[in-house]
Amino acid sequence: MFSLIEALLLSRTPCSSPMIMICLGHQLAAECHVRLLRKAVAEVLSMASWEGDTERDALPFI
Repeated sequence: MFSLIEALLLSRTPCSSPMIMICLGHQLAAECHVRLLRKAVAEVLSMASWEGDTERDALPFI
C-alpha cells in the first residue's frame, strides 16, 4: 500500500489534480468498510443462532 502511495506522489505534476490524495483516502476508507461488512456478514451467516434471539427465528430469514 505504501508503495502505491509513493508512486502516486512521485507521479504528480504541477498540472495534476491535488484531489487525488483525498479521493484515494476516501476510496481506501470505502474499501475498508466493504471488507468489514463482508467479514461481519460471513460471521453472521456462520452462526447457528444469535444469543439475543430467544425464539430462534431471526437467522432463518437471512
